Amino acid sequence: MSNENFAADPEGLGRSGKRFSALKARVEQLERDVNNIAVGYPDAAGDGEYRKSFDKSYVPMVVKAQEYMTKLSGSVDEFGDDTVSAAEVFSDTDTDATSNARRH
Repeated sequence: MSNENFAADPEGLGRSGKRFSALKARVEQLERDVNNIAVGYPDAAGDGEYRKSFDKSYVPMVVKAQEYMTKLSGSVDEFGDDTVSAAEVFSDTDTDATSNARRH
């Protein structure tokens, strides 16, 4: 085992977890924006050859982008929650260690 001390900043971790929540909200907003554009302008490509190219190239990428953003949002949310949980564990551990050290 190492002789080095370990230190954690529970308050900093907690703030980081909250920033992940803000990032999740931003990803969700981007997902809504993409969806609103796709739904709001279904005939933006017009018709003819451009429409065929649009439907073949762009539309599938919209679906993939939405799927990716949904997964990303869930991952960011989970990571943020885990970061806050870790902050709480570190804080509780510090409190317990300080309390026990004062008793001895």
